[in-house]
Amino acid sequence: MNDVTVLYYSANTEDPKFETKIREKILASKGDLPLVSVTQEPAPDFGTNICVGKQYNCYGNEFRQIEIGLKEVKTKYVLTAEADFLYPPEYFQFQPDDADYYHYANVWIHFVRHEKNRNAWAQKKAYFKLYSDGAQMVKKDFWLDQISKGKNYEEKWYTKDDQPKSLHPRFVINENNIWKSKNPVLSFKTYFGVQRNTRIDNKIQPVENLEYWGDIEKLKKEMFL
Repeated sequence: MNDVTVLYYSANTEDPKFETKIREKILASKGDLPLVSVTQEPAPDFGTNICVGKQYNCYGNEFRQIEIGLKEVKTKYVLTAEADFLYPPEYFQFQPDDADYYHYANVWIHFVRHEKNRNAWAQKKAYFKLYSDGAQMVKKDFWLDQISKGKNYEEKWYTKDDQPKSLHPRFVINENNIWKSKNPVLSFKTYFGVQRNTRIDNKIQPVENLEYWGDIEKLKKEMFL
């Protein structure tokens, strides 16, 4: 039996219709894995849902939501799922051994133009990123321990004027603890997330079609209309 729970966390700052479609696709792809979701607005039909109420959108509060979700999880491992990511079915089928964490090594980014983000990149393409915190598997107890030891992290809700200067370090990429398939994870980078920009691998040419997801422009219209 796969000792894994899907852990979804969201500040609910994206377009509600878009987030609903993301959740629908997670439910369609996750198989029989249990799901714990920690959201700032209710999601009653989305696994075991914990609604924490509206909080400021920052990394300190994101880690707080993760911590709350981890304490609800009953399995050894958690598989991350975020509100602006699409995951192929293969993402949910990985069988861990006993490493503390793993990274999915096939992540792409599509930059979405909004009225307040007119400098977004070419709108018909996806850009290769390789790894992302939104596509990883982590031991529940290990992650809780890392959060509790995090520099400047406190078990509280942060505000715009009260944010930690730094948090616990990201998990260092270990080439022995990666998994991937030909079907990529795709992240939509919008104006409404915690961070508007992200690093990409410029050595890999951007594409207008992705394996499994198809034409990027058509997919964007499907997700945002």
